[in-house]
Amino acid sequence: MLDAPPACSDAGNKQKMIKENKMELEKAKEFCDRWLPAWTGNRPELLISFYSDDAFYSDPYIPQGLKGKE
Repeated sequence: MLDAPPACSDAGNKQKMIKENKMELEKAKEFCDRWLPAWTGNRPELLISFYSDDAFYSDPYIPQGLKGKE
């Protein structure tokens, strides 16, 4: 059985968690703001820069998938 996450017992801990979550949300939004134009902009060289060398991609049109950046 997994242990439950520690509870925030005081306002300081709660504020810290809110701030950390907000920072993570801001980082995610910044990433999406860069990634989405690459995904929709017909710029494969830019899009591939977001992925690791061993990335794997699959969709209904490429069911066997593509591995790597090439």
